[in-house]
Amino acid sequence: ELASNYRHTLTVAHGHDLSAAPLLARGAETGTVFAYQGSPSWIYVTFRSAPPQGRYDVRLLTTDGRRLALRPFTARPGGTAWGSTIQVPIRQIQKIEFIKSNVPIMTASFD
Repeated sequence: ELASNYRHTLTVAHGHDLSAAPLLARGAETGTVFAYQGSPSWIYVTFRSAPPQGRYDVRLLTTDGRRLALRPFTARPGGTAWGSTIQVPIRQIQKIEFIKSNVPIMTASFD
């Protein structure tokens, strides 16, 4: 039944695949990154609580070693979600990084 529901959801959304990975900050789970393969393909992040305020650069690392900049994220009080379209198949996502001052603060690894 679960597989049938999954296939139905992708059919309704005209998608091909859906994946998720935990978002970690200093080893603690702070949210979830969802990756959707469709037209368009996208990633969507839900935070358990608003991250520290400020601007984060967001980077997607691919399995073949590319580092792709995604749209930046500005954390504000009460902000608990962020999303961006992506231009690579989700099977090629190795990692998503939220970066402040050139340091990855939050990361999600797709294994």
